[in-house]
Amino acid sequence: MQCLLRACTDDTLPAGSVARPMWGGEQRPRHVRLVLVCLALLQAAFAHAHVYGIDRRVQRDADALPYRAVGTLVEPRTGNGGTAFLVGRCHVVSAHHVPYAAGTRRDPANLRSLARRARFQAGPQPGKARVFASSTIATVVDAGRFTEDDFAGAAGDWAILRLDNCLGDRYGWLRVDRDTTPESLPGTKLTSIGYPRSRARRPGVTVETGCRARDFGPAPGIFGVDCAFERGMSGGPLLARQRDGTWRVVGVISQSLGTGSPTEYSMANRNQAVHVSAFRKALDRVLGAEARRTAPAAKRP
Repeated sequence: MQCLLRACTDDTLPAGSVARPMWGGEQRPRHVRLVLVCLALLQAAFAHAHVYGIDRRVQRDADALPYRAVGTLVEPRTGNGGTAFLVGRCHVVSAHHVPYAAGTRRDPANLRSLARRARFQAGPQPGKARVFASSTIATVVDAGRFTEDDFAGAAGDWAILRLDNCLGDRYGWLRVDRDTTPESLPGTKLTSIGYPRSRARRPGVTVETGCRARDFGPAPGIFGVDCAFERGMSGGPLLARQRDGTWRVVGVISQSLGTGSPTEYSMANRNQAVHVSAFRKALDRVLGAEARRTAPAAKRP
C-alpha cells in the first residue's frame, strides 16, 4: 500500500494483505479505514498552518534569483491572496485556490467563468514591508481540476496566469524540474520562498532552507514536506539545488493537513505540496503558445 504518510506503510497492514496503491486496486477493510482517516485530515486542510518546532525561516532581500522571481498574488475583490512565482517572461504559477475567491464555484472546464483577474506584485523594496516596485494584472490561462475534499483533487491545486506586463524581463524566472517524481523526492533538501501573513510587516521575502521532502502520495502528483507553511505562502515554490548550483522548482506550496500546532512532522499533521509533474505539460503548452505568438513573423520571399 502506497499511502506513504510515514504512519501508513506496508508494516501497518495485517498479515496476508495485498500491498496496493490507495487510489486504485483491491481495498480491504483496513485500507478503507485508512482512507477515511486521510479524508478526514484533508477536510481540515485550509484551517491550519504548521511550523514544526523551531521556525527556521528568515527574511532576506529579493535582490537575486531565485528570490526576486517570487511575488504576491492578490484577489482584488476580497483582498485575499498568496504567493506566485515567475516561470517565463509573461507567466506565473501559483496554487489554484489563491486567484479564486473563497466560495467560488470552480469548474476547470470553463476557465473563463472562473478567471478572476488577480494582481501580481514583485520586487519588494529593501527596508520596506510589502512595498513592491512592480505590479500588474494576472489572468488564469490554465488550471488544475482542484477539489478540497479528496486527495485526487488535491493534485489540481495549481494555476498558470499570464501577466499584462511581462515582468520576467526585469526579474528573471524560475526553471521547473524535469527529472524528479514525487516518489524520488523523500529525503531531498528543499528551499521554500513565500510571503506569509504573519510577516506582513517585515521587509523582504521569507525563505526557509534545509527542510525536506518526507513522503509522497496517496494520490499521484502530491508529496509531503516538513517545510513551514502559513497562510499567505500558498502558491510559493519549493526548490531543490542542483549539482551545478542552479535551482529547480520541484513543487508548489499547497496546504496543511490536520489540526493543532504540531512540533514534529507526522501523517496526522502534514504540509502538502503539488509536484511539478502535475502541471508540467500544461506549462509547456502555455509557454510554447506564447513563444509562437510573439515570434517574429516569417518574411515572405
